[in-house]
Amino acid sequence: MIKAVIFDYDGVIGDTEQWQYQTWNETLKPYNISISKEEYIKKLCGRQGEDIDKEIINKFKLNIPYGALVKKKEKLILEWFRTKPIPLMPNVKKIIKKIKDMQLLIGIASSVPTNELKIKIKKLGLTFDAMTSKEEVKHSKPDPEIYTLTAKKLNVAPIECVVFEDSSPGVVAAKRAGMFVIAIPTEWSAKQDFSMADANVRNLSEGLDILKKLIDKTKLKI
Repeated sequence: MIKAVIFDYDGVIGDTEQWQYQTWNETLKPYNISISKEEYIKKLCGRQGEDIDKEIINKFKLNIPYGALVKKKEKLILEWFRTKPIPLMPNVKKIIKKIKDMQLLIGIASSVPTNELKIKIKKLGLTFDAMTSKEEVKHSKPDPEIYTLTAKKLNVAPIECVVFEDSSPGVVAAKRAGMFVIAIPTEWSAKQDFSMADANVRNLSEGLDILKKLIDKTKLKI
């Protein structure tokens, strides 16, 4: 029986992957380095900030400690989220409200710092039953830890959860946690491998239709 839905944030709730890309390039300006959109999509999108930090430092042989870039990048994007209207994915507020009306618990599992996630959720104007940020886990996606912890906070079993994800690492993480995963690729992640997902859809509205069918199907089995 399905009892909970867990969302990633960037690319699923917030149409914010462009901001993630832009703030990396802003951070790299003092080093006369820029990352093309194509390279970001192919190699970096959906990955943990600390991993991107190490890859850039190693690739360009920067004489700075690991963590220096991601620290600056996170400070910049936090300021953007504080001061700018956050773009959202189509119909996301209506869809979350519909899921609430279905008496399902809703969680957020996002590989961003806690302060950033809190600002995003506050600006969204909706409440959630649980949220988990990268600072609460030792291992990032594709490790399942962030999803198993979110399920624990919701007091449900992983098999009782449906996850909405837009990246391959997120899909793999949720599947390794034992959850039903609906992938929603964006222009930033469309070329990634989503073969592990239980369903692939074009948008949240299509994802909601699958969720409804899955709930009906599990009810028939009871």
